[in-house]
Amino acid sequence: ASASPSADDKRKAEDEAKAAALAAEKRQAEAIEAATKPLLDKIAAMGTKIEDVKAAAFHASAAPARKTVTISPLGNLLKKNGIGSLEEAKPMSVLEFNKLLDDGGIKNAQQRIAMKISASSAGILAD
Repeated sequence: ASASPSADDKRKAEDEAKAAALAAEKRQAEAIEAATKPLLDKIAAMGTKIEDVKAAAFHASAAPARKTVTISPLGNLLKKNGIGSLEEAKPMSVLEFNKLLDDGGIKNAQQRIAMKISASSAGILAD
């Protein structure tokens, strides 16, 4: 009987060494995963919190200020007749205001009444 190991014994030893190396790699990977899992969970939770804060900030934000200024029909009528604003308008009689409406091309009775009500509320129509 020879004292040297046979080819089968060599293969068996190599296979055992490979299995031991694989087991060691697996244990190392499990240890790394166990150590990093809490950190990864915290990062994911922070990401969720950031998204929640963004959503809350979006919903809480005010609408942007509009650049356009709407001018009332009465303000438009006054501008067409050379009166810059409601504040600049002097009180006028109903006859004078009727002429303003005519000059402004306002013929519809409902529109004329609405304009007279607006003018009266603004203090433009004299009693």
